[in-house]
Amino acid sequence: MLKRLEERSLLVYSPGINCLDADAITVHIVFHEFYARVRGELKLLKVPLNKWPVTLHRKMYYKLIMVLERRIYSNPKVRLAAVSKLVSAQLEKHFGRTDSVVIPNAVDTVIFNSEARLGRRSVSRQTFELDDGDFVLLLIGND
Repeated sequence: MLKRLEERSLLVYSPGINCLDADAITVHIVFHEFYARVRGELKLLKVPLNKWPVTLHRKMYYKLIMVLERRIYSNPKVRLAAVSKLVSAQLEKHFGRTDSVVIPNAVDTVIFNSEARLGRRSVSRQTFELDDGDFVLLLIGND
């Protein structure tokens, strides 16, 4: 049975290889290139026995991601946006993709600057019930 238009995704975007049906992906790292650099660190005979589990995990993870890269990045129907010219060059080197668009990560310094931060500081601290002398650290990450 066909889904109604409202129920179908018109575009699937993924920040990295997070799904197999993405239409557009932002590429932050090419694991084929990364693995070539760290391969020597993943040889079991070069690490202590107690490091074998984490080393095996890393090796299997990188191999899985490289399989996914080959499958997904080689598909010309998937649009790729690289975060740098280097990543774009690596996509061309490993997957023949000459059509990736470079969209560098950046911060709009007109909006995000010291003056604007200081202007929002007291309201933000009141919102979270923080005193002026409280040390605050914001961490935004993945995984």
